[in-house]
Amino acid sequence: MNKLVAPLLLISLVGCSSKFDSSNSLNGKRFLNNDVTQHEIGQRDNNLGAVHFSLILNDASNSTVKVNFDQLPYHSRFDLCEDTGNYDDLSKVVTNNNGDSHPIYERKKVDCNSEVFVTKDSQGNYLISYNLNFLIGYRVVSLKGYDAMLPQTKHRLLERRFVQSNSVQLIDSKAQISLDI
Repeated sequence: MNKLVAPLLLISLVGCSSKFDSSNSLNGKRFLNNDVTQHEIGQRDNNLGAVHFSLILNDASNSTVKVNFDQLPYHSRFDLCEDTGNYDDLSKVVTNNNGDSHPIYERKKVDCNSEVFVTKDSQGNYLISYNLNFLIGYRVVSLKGYDAMLPQTKHRLLERRFVQSNSVQLIDSKAQISLDI
């Protein structure tokens, strides 16, 4: 009976959230996709431009990040899974004297801490550095008869990317830089 409580609790917690799509599978196993795939950092108003990052996985764009910069050089730190990165991790299963077992869950947070640095050289070219951590979703596995969620992330890191001024689009006098990563 107690073995049913944890999966029902997990299903009710995830089922109440509109941020995940549980209909997908990964190699026949259950997979909860992170539905929050579009992010915007910085203010849209009064910016000098924006860098658009598209995370490409399996020949398709999975996530996008738009970083609005209002000064140069520009540096920003942010969390790409501030809300969706919180989950209950199965830490252990305890069996009492009667032989009944129950799970012990621990609240955890996926590391999606990210940062972007944008600057411009004297020839009008941009130098962009980034460290982006994307939450793709959670693989759901069974451990000792209970569901456990394993975060699946993608990390993209580049110290310096040179973007020539002729490949920068100007829209309303604002620089628009698009990068597939």
